[in-house]
Amino acid sequence: MIVREHFRKFKDKRLLELLYDDLLTWNDWVFTRRTLPPKGLVSVGSDVVTSPPHDGHTKQAAIWETGMDNSPMYDQVTWSAAQNKMLIYDVGMTGEFLGEVEALAELAAALGKSADVAMLKARQAKMAATVNDVLWNATLGLYFNYQVDTDSFNLHTSPTSFYPMLSGTATPEQALAMTRRWLSKHSGYCLNTSAPAPPALPGPPPIYEQGSFMSGRYSSDFQDNAICIADPTCRAQECCPCAAGAW
Repeated sequence: MIVREHFRKFKDKRLLELLYDDLLTWNDWVFTRRTLPPKGLVSVGSDVVTSPPHDGHTKQAAIWETGMDNSPMYDQVTWSAAQNKMLIYDVGMTGEFLGEVEALAELAAALGKSADVAMLKARQAKMAATVNDVLWNATLGLYFNYQVDTDSFNLHTSPTSFYPMLSGTATPEQALAMTRRWLSKHSGYCLNTSAPAPPALPGPPPIYEQGSFMSGRYSSDFQDNAICIADPTCRAQECCPCAAGAW
């Protein structure tokens, strides 16, 4: 996605020509090694490591693959050594993957690789449809991780729940529902331009002591257009503590 943004800004194909094959190989690797049957969405995993420090092929190593090492989203998730994966359809990893697929299709078009464009667009369309079918919780108005072995949503949320907006997988109606219910309300992430977003949903059941979590600013691009992620009127009514920059 970064390479695509660089190309959009500078219109220089040299970086595309240098990196495209490696980027496609990496995308193919994830598609082959990290998608989980039967639905084929992206999970997280860890393969057998035969060299020191031999710290792979465990649940913790799989969690490290997410970059969210201590996230409570994975506390009750089952690790399958036989499949080298956790038994979960991961909305964050799948959302990132779909963003990469969309970006690669644009790069392939710029390089005149029509066969790759067709393959990548088909890959994106099929997986995006499955994301909306499996990971979207219409009752709660948000995307959630889905635990395959228990056939149920994992109801912990984090900013990764919004990652389907990166590739336009979320419809405008879904994006609006998410932002109104989860980003601009005190019961959700209470996001505004000055307050940081927490890595997991505050509120019951308690996950982090208030103010103790790591902070990081969250932003989203939806279909290459700016999207209002917090209604000022709603924020003024429901997010007074957050509007002041306090959690």
